[in-house]
Amino acid sequence: MKVGFLGLARTTFDMELAAQTSIAARARLAEFAEVIGDDAPLTDSAAAQDAARRLTADGAEALLAAQLTFTDAAATEAIAAAHSHPLILWAFPEPRSGGRLRLNSPCGLNLAAHALGKAQRAFGHLHCAPEKLSADELSRALTDAQAIPSPEESAPPDFNADARKKAQRVLAALRGAVFARIGNPPEGFATCDWNPEWLRDVFGAKMRSAELRELFAEANRADADEVESLRESERLALENFDGMDSTATEKTLRLRWALRKMAAEEDWRGAAVRCWPEMFTEFGGACCGAMSALGGEGIPCACEADMNGAVSARILQELADGPAFLADWVDCAEDGSAAFWHCGLAPIQMAGDSPRAALHSNRKMPLLREFALRPGTATVARLTMARNRPGIAAARAEVVDAPRPFGGTCGVLKFARPAREVFDRVIRAGMEHHFALVYGDVYSECAALAEESGLPFFPLCPEK
Repeated sequence: MKVGFLGLARTTFDMELAAQTSIAARARLAEFAEVIGDDAPLTDSAAAQDAARRLTADGAEALLAAQLTFTDAAATEAIAAAHSHPLILWAFPEPRSGGRLRLNSPCGLNLAAHALGKAQRAFGHLHCAPEKLSADELSRALTDAQAIPSPEESAPPDFNADARKKAQRVLAALRGAVFARIGNPPEGFATCDWNPEWLRDVFGAKMRSAELRELFAEANRADADEVESLRESERLALENFDGMDSTATEKTLRLRWALRKMAAEEDWRGAAVRCWPEMFTEFGGACCGAMSALGGEGIPCACEADMNGAVSARILQELADGPAFLADWVDCAEDGSAAFWHCGLAPIQMAGDSPRAALHSNRKMPLLREFALRPGTATVARLTMARNRPGIAAARAEVVDAPRPFGGTCGVLKFARPAREVFDRVIRAGMEHHFALVYGDVYSECAALAEESGLPFFPLCPEK
């Protein structure tokens, strides 16, 4: 088979490692197929679409999009629009170094799979290092790319009357609850799309939309004495706080002050914030630390203006009576564990080691809170619109006692089945890239909530 190779990358990640990965991936693919197309990383959707059209004109019978780094789904959507042949997505693991997430490739695969699922486009996927690719895996991915999979049916867990009562209490708490979305999701983030009418009809929640300029204006009006008080509280809570740039740090503190004020005035129960790029390029500081603080005060925040993610986090917070964290699934290791990560969003109450002040890994600005998640029983869940079918997805998990795998707020999780198996299920289903995590086993309560709200339940890690 003649396969067209395209490598997708974003320049805010490690482009040197991306280029090396591209060379290795294309060379390995050439051991199993006739490969056309070069290994130069493509960094915008227009270039990716042009390349897909050229490869199709040159006789490619299938296209393989190598997710060299995290990218949004725009390039993959452009590739899919340029041809009708089978499409395979390939993501790559990276070492758990404890430092910067250099590629974040699986998360890019997650976004792309969700977008293709919403478009009802068949695709196959690979998730392995170049040297681990086998002819059998490539053949399986090619087969998957030729038909849209049927929904995977799994029996929901049994739940008792107490779980049902708790679910009913949560639904009652959501009726009339106000959730704020500040700014729109970035381009190519179909994973963060929302439907305010659906959230109102199903949960009775109220939606409040605001522009980033409203948040920035409020932050610029922040009371100087109160900002200084916040500075002192962060200095006491975080190691290395005084090593951060004071001007950019003040921007984060002002954002925290503004979000807290707006939340109090309108009684927010959660918020979804467009956290980049304008936070950095226009306002001059990271919102991560501000959203982490708000989450610790009982108002869960979602990055990238992911409203369904914010509501998911609130649901878990209500069910478990503890703070929730919205995370990307960034790694599946050979020991069967998963790494759940975000730049610095987790509430500090979830810390398993000494929290420290840190810079955003890609934008190099403060203020982030960096720590490993503490060990303990947990639940991960999501209001999902996978393949345009609303539902609730959930799994039991254990956050294990392990060093922080990557920078930011990050934890190592184990499920009842190997993480790779669970992640493959997420990708085949076309689920979103954010999952809410809370300490405590509220898996049965999630199933009860689905039934009480008239939604299908999707077990991420089937137990039957």
